[in-house]
Amino acid sequence: EAVAMAPTVLALDPGVKFCGWAVLQTPERLAASGTLIPRSHLRGTDRLLWLLSRVQDLLQEWHPQVLAYESFVWFDDKQGTQYVEGRAAMCEFIGGIQCLSLMPPHPVLMWLHPADWGQALVGQRSHTKEQVAWAVNARLGTSYNGGHQTNHESDATGIALVAQDRLLYRTSIEAHPRA
Repeated sequence: EAVAMAPTVLALDPGVKFCGWAVLQTPERLAASGTLIPRSHLRGTDRLLWLLSRVQDLLQEWHPQVLAYESFVWFDDKQGTQYVEGRAAMCEFIGGIQCLSLMPPHPVLMWLHPADWGQALVGQRSHTKEQVAWAVNARLGTSYNGGHQTNHESDATGIALVAQDRLLYRTSIEAHPRA
């Protein structure tokens, strides 16, 4: 029986102040992870270009077949006021990530809604950073704690795990369709 090959996944937990990233090469092998932290003096376009150049560096270094990222959601507060701080910058960053998928190594782009990947990873749509860290640690033997220093990295790793799980499940279904 053929075993589905796991694609290399580069996953991003995008943010304009921090961007977590993780490279998952097999379902149980985290090859590398970290957090991109732009220098505090960078603002606007300079910050965006710095982040995108680092993502491009990761794509060139790891040659992933899949580029997965957490989609960005906007919530309304109880008064109906929409939180808009940073919205334009996040939209530009995600647009840049999408554009990078069009360049070599041409990874397949996969976006994951926070509640959906949280449900798949920790079993509930609403989850804490600590729950994500615990679930990632249980699967990979890492030592994330969900605190400020590692939460972006552990989120990116969780996104990578869910992306790879979905791809492996899809490949398995395609290889073994029901009669």
